[in-house]
Amino acid sequence: MKNLGLIVTFVTLLCVNYSCSLDEPSYGKTTTENFYKKESDIDYALTGAYLQLRNTWNEYALNFYLLGDCTTDDALKGGGDDGDRREVLDLSNFIVYTTNAEVARRWTILYELINRCNDVIQYAPDAIGDADRLTRYANEAKALRAFGYYSLVTTFGGVPLITKPMTPAEILKVPRADIAAVYQLIETDLMDAASNLPAKSQYSEKDAYRVTRGFAKVMLAKSYMFRSDFENAEKWLKEVVEVDKDYELLPDYGLNWTPAYENSRESVFEIAAKLYDKNIATGTNVPHFFTSRNVSGYQGYGFHVPTQDLYTAFDADDPRITYVFTRTGDRYA
Repeated sequence: MKNLGLIVTFVTLLCVNYSCSLDEPSYGKTTTENFYKKESDIDYALTGAYLQLRNTWNEYALNFYLLGDCTTDDALKGGGDDGDRREVLDLSNFIVYTTNAEVARRWTILYELINRCNDVIQYAPDAIGDADRLTRYANEAKALRAFGYYSLVTTFGGVPLITKPMTPAEILKVPRADIAAVYQLIETDLMDAASNLPAKSQYSEKDAYRVTRGFAKVMLAKSYMFRSDFENAEKWLKEVVEVDKDYELLPDYGLNWTPAYENSRESVFEIAAKLYDKNIATGTNVPHFFTSRNVSGYQGYGFHVPTQDLYTAFDADDPRITYVFTRTGDRYA
Protein backbone atom coordinates (compact mmCIF):
# COMPACT_ATOMS: atom_id res chain seq x y z
CA MET A 1 0.00 0.00 0.00
CA LYS A 2 2.86 2.33 0.88
CA ASN A 3 4.57 1.53 -2.43
CA LEU A 4 1.39 2.33 -4.33
CA GLY A 5 1.16 5.68 -2.52
CA LEU A 6 4.74 6.53 -3.43
CA ILE A 7 4.16 5.65 -7.08
CA VAL A 8 1.02 7.82 -7.28
CA THR A 9 2.84 10.74 -5.62
CA PHE A 10 5.81 10.40 -7.97
CA VAL A 11 3.58 10.31 -11.06
CA THR A 12 1.65 13.37 -9.82
CA LEU A 13 4.83 15.37 -9.21
CA LEU A 14 6.17 14.33 -12.61
CA CYS A 15 2.99 15.60 -14.30
CA VAL A 16 3.11 18.90 -12.38
CA ASN A 17 6.77 19.49 -13.21
CA TYR A 18 6.21 18.62 -16.86
CA SER A 19 3.23 20.96 -17.09
CA CYS A 20 5.17 23.82 -15.50
CA SER A 21 7.91 23.55 -18.09
CA LEU A 22 5.47 23.92 -20.99
CA ASP A 23 5.25 27.57 -22.13
CA GLU A 24 2.15 27.84 -24.26
CA PRO A 25 2.19 30.65 -26.85
CA SER A 26 -0.56 33.27 -26.34
CA TYR A 27 -2.30 33.37 -29.70
CA GLY A 28 -4.36 36.46 -30.48
CA LYS A 29 -2.77 38.67 -27.83
CA THR A 30 -1.87 42.14 -29.13
CA THR A 31 1.49 43.52 -27.99
CA THR A 32 3.85 46.24 -29.19
CA GLU A 33 5.95 43.47 -30.71
CA ASN A 34 3.22 42.10 -33.02
CA PHE A 35 1.24 45.31 -33.59
CA TYR A 36 2.38 48.49 -35.42
CA LYS A 37 3.52 46.36 -38.36
CA LYS A 38 1.15 47.55 -41.10
CA GLU A 39 -0.24 50.84 -42.30
CA SER A 40 -3.67 49.90 -40.96
CA ASP A 41 -2.16 49.29 -37.50
CA ILE A 42 -0.71 52.80 -37.48
CA ASP A 43 -4.03 54.25 -38.62
CA TYR A 44 -5.83 52.44 -35.78
CA ALA A 45 -3.27 53.76 -33.30
CA LEU A 46 -3.68 57.31 -34.61
CA THR A 47 -7.46 57.00 -34.37
CA GLY A 48 -6.91 56.07 -30.74
CA ALA A 49 -5.04 59.34 -30.24
CA TYR A 50 -7.92 61.35 -31.71
CA LEU A 51 -10.35 59.34 -29.57
CA GLN A 52 -8.49 60.34 -26.42
CA LEU A 53 -9.84 63.88 -26.83
CA ARG A 54 -13.38 62.47 -26.70
CA ASN A 55 -13.00 59.78 -24.08
CA THR A 56 -16.29 58.88 -22.36
CA TRP A 57 -16.77 60.95 -19.16
CA ASN A 58 -13.26 62.37 -19.63
CA GLU A 59 -13.84 64.54 -22.67
CA TYR A 60 -11.24 67.23 -23.21
CA ALA A 61 -13.88 69.72 -24.41
CA LEU A 62 -15.73 69.39 -21.10
CA ASN A 63 -12.54 69.71 -19.08
CA PHE A 64 -11.49 72.69 -21.22
CA TYR A 65 -14.56 74.67 -20.14
CA LEU A 66 -14.76 73.51 -16.52
CA LEU A 67 -11.07 74.17 -15.89
CA GLY A 68 -11.12 77.28 -18.09
CA ASP A 69 -14.22 79.48 -18.14
CA CYS A 70 -15.51 78.31 -14.76
CA THR A 71 -12.35 79.61 -13.07
CA THR A 72 -12.99 83.12 -14.47
CA ASP A 73 -15.72 85.75 -14.21
CA ASP A 74 -17.33 84.46 -17.43
CA ALA A 75 -19.07 81.36 -16.06
CA LEU A 76 -20.30 79.74 -12.86
CA LYS A 77 -19.95 76.03 -12.16
CA GLY A 78 -23.68 75.32 -12.18
CA GLY A 79 -24.84 71.72 -11.84
CA GLY A 80 -27.21 70.39 -9.21
CA ASP A 81 -25.69 71.92 -6.06
CA ASP A 82 -22.32 72.91 -4.59
CA GLY A 83 -21.41 69.25 -4.14
CA ASP A 84 -21.95 68.45 -7.82
CA ARG A 85 -18.39 68.52 -9.20
CA ARG A 86 -17.22 70.26 -6.06
CA GLU A 87 -13.69 70.37 -7.43
CA VAL A 88 -14.78 72.90 -10.07
CA LEU A 89 -16.31 75.15 -7.40
CA ASP A 90 -13.01 74.99 -5.51
CA LEU A 91 -11.15 76.09 -8.63
CA SER A 92 -13.53 79.01 -9.16
CA ASN A 93 -12.68 80.10 -5.60
CA PHE A 94 -8.94 79.69 -6.32
CA ILE A 95 -8.68 76.69 -4.01
CA VAL A 96 -6.46 74.09 -5.68
CA TYR A 97 -5.77 70.93 -3.72
CA THR A 98 -3.40 68.24 -4.96
CA THR A 99 -6.40 65.91 -4.92
CA ASN A 100 -8.52 68.06 -7.27
CA ALA A 101 -10.09 65.63 -9.75
CA GLU A 102 -10.62 68.18 -12.54
CA VAL A 103 -6.95 69.18 -12.52
CA ALA A 104 -5.93 65.52 -12.49
CA ARG A 105 -8.35 64.86 -15.35
CA ARG A 106 -6.59 67.35 -17.61
CA TRP A 107 -3.18 65.88 -16.79
CA THR A 108 -4.39 62.33 -17.48
CA ILE A 109 -6.26 63.12 -20.70
CA LEU A 110 -3.32 64.97 -22.22
CA TYR A 111 -0.56 62.57 -21.22
CA GLU A 112 -2.57 59.62 -22.51
CA LEU A 113 -2.95 61.57 -25.76
CA ILE A 114 0.80 62.22 -25.84
CA ASN A 115 1.64 58.56 -25.16
CA ARG A 116 -0.61 57.42 -28.01
CA CYS A 117 1.00 59.97 -30.32
CA ASN A 118 4.45 58.76 -29.31
CA ASP A 119 3.54 55.24 -30.42
CA VAL A 120 2.53 56.48 -33.88
CA ILE A 121 5.63 58.66 -34.26
CA GLN A 122 7.90 55.81 -33.14
CA TYR A 123 6.47 52.97 -35.22
CA ALA A 124 5.10 54.62 -38.38
CA PRO A 125 8.49 54.89 -40.18
CA ASP A 126 9.06 51.10 -40.06
CA ALA A 127 5.51 49.96 -40.83
CA ILE A 128 4.65 48.29 -44.14
CA GLY A 129 2.42 50.39 -46.38
CA ASP A 130 2.19 53.60 -48.37
CA ALA A 131 5.22 55.67 -47.32
CA ASP A 132 3.54 59.03 -47.91
CA ARG A 133 0.49 58.08 -45.88
CA LEU A 134 2.62 56.74 -43.03
CA THR A 135 4.60 60.00 -43.03
CA ARG A 136 1.33 61.90 -42.84
CA TYR A 137 0.17 59.79 -39.90
CA ALA A 138 3.41 60.56 -38.04
CA ASN A 139 2.98 64.28 -38.66
CA GLU A 140 -0.65 64.20 -37.55
CA ALA A 141 0.59 62.62 -34.33
CA LYS A 142 3.22 65.37 -33.96
CA ALA A 143 0.55 68.06 -34.32
CA LEU A 144 -1.65 66.35 -31.73
CA ARG A 145 1.31 65.86 -29.39
CA ALA A 146 2.11 69.56 -29.69
CA PHE A 147 -1.52 70.37 -28.89
CA GLY A 148 -1.22 68.19 -25.78
CA TYR A 149 1.96 69.84 -24.59
CA TYR A 150 0.61 73.32 -25.35
CA SER A 151 -2.42 72.61 -23.18
CA LEU A 152 -0.18 71.24 -20.42
CA VAL A 153 2.38 74.05 -20.41
CA THR A 154 -0.29 76.76 -20.41
CA THR A 155 -1.94 75.04 -17.44
CA PHE A 156 0.97 73.76 -15.33
CA GLY A 157 4.09 75.51 -16.62
CA GLY A 158 7.05 73.18 -17.06
CA VAL A 159 6.08 69.50 -17.31
CA PRO A 160 7.90 66.19 -17.95
CA LEU A 161 8.76 65.74 -21.63
CA ILE A 162 7.92 62.23 -22.79
CA THR A 163 8.76 61.86 -26.48
CA LYS A 164 8.92 58.10 -27.04
CA PRO A 165 7.09 54.97 -25.86
CA MET A 166 8.03 54.24 -22.25
CA THR A 167 6.89 51.94 -19.47
CA PRO A 168 5.05 53.44 -16.48
CA ALA A 169 8.14 52.85 -14.34
CA GLU A 170 10.32 54.74 -16.82
CA ILE A 171 7.84 57.61 -17.07
CA LEU A 172 7.93 58.13 -13.30
CA LYS A 173 11.66 58.86 -13.54
CA VAL A 174 11.29 61.65 -16.14
CA PRO A 175 12.01 65.01 -14.45
CA ARG A 176 10.03 68.17 -14.94
CA ALA A 177 11.34 70.19 -17.89
CA ASP A 178 11.47 73.97 -17.87
CA ILE A 179 8.93 75.99 -19.82
CA ALA A 180 11.36 76.92 -22.61
CA ALA A 181 12.11 73.26 -23.33
CA VAL A 182 8.40 72.42 -23.56
CA TYR A 183 7.80 75.23 -26.02
CA GLN A 184 10.82 74.14 -28.05
CA LEU A 185 9.29 70.68 -28.52
CA ILE A 186 5.92 72.23 -29.39
CA GLU A 187 7.54 74.44 -32.01
CA THR A 188 9.58 71.59 -33.52
CA ASP A 189 6.56 69.30 -33.80
CA LEU A 190 4.35 72.01 -35.30
CA MET A 191 7.00 73.10 -37.80
CA ASP A 192 7.21 69.51 -39.06
CA ALA A 193 3.43 69.26 -39.22
CA ALA A 194 3.01 72.62 -40.98
CA SER A 195 5.55 71.59 -43.62
CA ASN A 196 4.24 68.07 -44.26
CA LEU A 197 0.51 67.85 -43.56
CA PRO A 198 -2.13 68.37 -46.25
CA ALA A 199 -4.19 71.53 -46.38
CA LYS A 200 -7.80 71.42 -45.18
CA SER A 201 -9.06 71.44 -48.79
CA GLN A 202 -6.90 68.42 -49.66
CA TYR A 203 -8.68 66.08 -47.25
CA SER A 204 -11.70 64.04 -48.32
CA GLU A 205 -14.95 64.37 -46.39
CA LYS A 206 -14.31 61.16 -44.44
CA ASP A 207 -10.96 62.56 -43.28
CA ALA A 208 -12.29 66.02 -42.39
CA TYR A 209 -11.73 65.36 -38.66
CA ARG A 210 -7.96 65.14 -39.09
CA VAL A 211 -5.48 67.87 -38.18
CA THR A 212 -4.16 69.91 -41.10
CA ARG A 213 -1.23 72.16 -41.86
CA GLY A 214 -3.59 75.06 -41.12
CA PHE A 215 -4.16 73.64 -37.64
CA ALA A 216 -0.39 73.40 -37.11
CA LYS A 217 0.09 77.03 -38.17
CA VAL A 218 -2.72 78.27 -35.92
CA MET A 219 -1.24 76.35 -32.98
CA LEU A 220 2.15 77.91 -33.71
CA ALA A 221 0.52 81.34 -33.64
CA LYS A 222 -1.22 80.53 -30.34
CA SER A 223 2.03 79.36 -28.76
CA TYR A 224 3.78 82.57 -29.83
CA MET A 225 0.90 84.78 -28.65
CA PHE A 226 0.92 83.13 -25.23
CA ARG A 227 4.57 84.19 -24.91
CA SER A 228 3.83 87.71 -26.25
CA ASP A 229 5.82 87.06 -29.44
CA PHE A 230 3.27 88.86 -31.60
CA GLU A 231 5.57 89.25 -34.60
CA ASN A 232 5.87 85.50 -35.12
CA ALA A 233 2.21 84.99 -34.27
CA GLU A 234 1.22 87.44 -37.00
CA LYS A 235 3.55 85.71 -39.46
CA TRP A 236 1.87 82.33 -39.01
CA LEU A 237 -1.66 83.72 -39.01
CA LYS A 238 -0.92 85.49 -42.30
CA GLU A 239 0.19 82.11 -43.64
CA VAL A 240 -3.23 80.72 -42.76
CA VAL A 241 -5.21 83.63 -44.19
CA GLU A 242 -3.14 84.71 -47.19
CA VAL A 243 -1.30 81.55 -48.28
CA ASP A 244 -3.53 78.57 -47.42
CA LYS A 245 -6.79 80.45 -48.08
CA ASP A 246 -8.78 77.53 -46.67
CA TYR A 247 -10.53 79.50 -43.97
CA GLU A 248 -13.10 82.28 -43.80
CA LEU A 249 -15.93 83.41 -41.53
CA LEU A 250 -19.38 82.09 -42.34
CA PRO A 251 -22.02 84.70 -43.25
CA ASP A 252 -24.07 83.78 -40.16
CA TYR A 253 -22.43 82.89 -36.83
CA GLY A 254 -25.32 80.54 -36.02
CA LEU A 255 -24.43 78.26 -38.92
CA ASN A 256 -21.49 76.98 -36.89
CA TRP A 257 -23.92 75.03 -34.70
CA THR A 258 -25.80 73.27 -37.51
CA PRO A 259 -24.98 69.76 -38.80
CA ALA A 260 -24.67 70.99 -42.38
CA TYR A 261 -21.67 73.13 -41.42
CA GLU A 262 -19.61 70.58 -39.52
CA ASN A 263 -15.90 71.13 -40.32
CA SER A 264 -16.82 74.29 -42.26
CA ARG A 265 -14.39 76.87 -43.63
CA GLU A 266 -14.67 78.75 -40.33
CA SER A 267 -13.48 75.69 -38.40
CA VAL A 268 -9.78 74.95 -37.88
CA PHE A 269 -10.23 71.72 -35.90
CA GLU A 270 -13.19 69.85 -34.42
CA ILE A 271 -13.30 66.87 -32.07
CA ALA A 272 -15.45 64.41 -33.99
CA ALA A 273 -18.47 62.55 -32.60
CA LYS A 274 -21.34 60.68 -34.22
CA LEU A 275 -24.41 62.83 -34.75
CA TYR A 276 -27.48 62.10 -32.59
CA ASP A 277 -25.84 58.95 -31.25
CA LYS A 278 -27.43 57.76 -28.01
CA ASN A 279 -24.40 55.56 -27.39
CA ILE A 280 -22.19 57.85 -25.33
CA ALA A 281 -19.10 55.86 -26.34
CA THR A 282 -19.35 57.19 -29.91
CA GLY A 283 -21.38 60.33 -29.31
CA THR A 284 -20.62 63.12 -26.85
CA ASN A 285 -22.04 64.10 -23.47
CA VAL A 286 -20.84 67.73 -23.56
CA PRO A 287 -24.17 69.26 -24.75
CA HIS A 288 -26.00 67.33 -22.02
CA PHE A 289 -23.64 68.73 -19.39
CA PHE A 290 -24.22 72.31 -20.53
CA THR A 291 -27.95 72.27 -21.30
CA SER A 292 -30.10 74.07 -18.72
CA ARG A 293 -31.93 72.02 -16.11
CA ASN A 294 -35.07 74.05 -16.81
CA VAL A 295 -35.55 73.66 -20.56
CA SER A 296 -39.00 72.22 -21.28
CA GLY A 297 -38.87 68.65 -22.57
CA TYR A 298 -35.15 68.16 -21.94
CA GLN A 299 -33.24 67.79 -18.71
CA GLY A 300 -29.58 68.78 -18.89
CA TYR A 301 -27.04 68.88 -16.07
CA GLY A 302 -26.87 72.68 -16.09
CA PHE A 303 -23.10 73.14 -15.80
CA HIS A 304 -21.08 76.10 -17.12
CA VAL A 305 -23.60 78.88 -16.48
CA PRO A 306 -22.64 82.19 -18.15
CA THR A 307 -22.51 85.20 -15.84
CA GLN A 308 -24.26 88.53 -16.20
CA ASP A 309 -20.81 90.10 -16.65
CA LEU A 310 -20.27 88.06 -19.80
CA TYR A 311 -23.75 88.86 -21.11
CA THR A 312 -23.35 92.61 -20.66
CA ALA A 313 -19.98 92.49 -22.42
CA PHE A 314 -21.91 91.95 -25.68
CA ASP A 315 -23.59 94.80 -27.51
CA ALA A 316 -27.36 94.56 -27.17
CA ASP A 317 -27.82 93.92 -30.89
CA ASP A 318 -24.94 91.42 -31.22
CA PRO A 319 -26.37 88.49 -33.26
CA ARG A 320 -24.13 86.02 -31.42
CA ILE A 321 -26.13 86.44 -28.20
CA THR A 322 -28.84 84.09 -29.48
CA TYR A 323 -26.32 81.26 -29.88
CA VAL A 324 -24.22 81.91 -26.77
CA PHE A 325 -26.95 82.33 -24.15
CA THR A 326 -30.21 80.57 -23.28
CA ARG A 327 -32.57 83.24 -21.97
CA THR A 328 -35.96 83.02 -20.31
CA GLY A 329 -38.62 83.07 -23.02
CA ASP A 330 -36.32 81.98 -25.85
CA ARG A 331 -37.85 79.36 -28.15
CA TYR A 332 -35.86 76.80 -30.13
CA ALA A 333 -37.12 74.56 -32.91
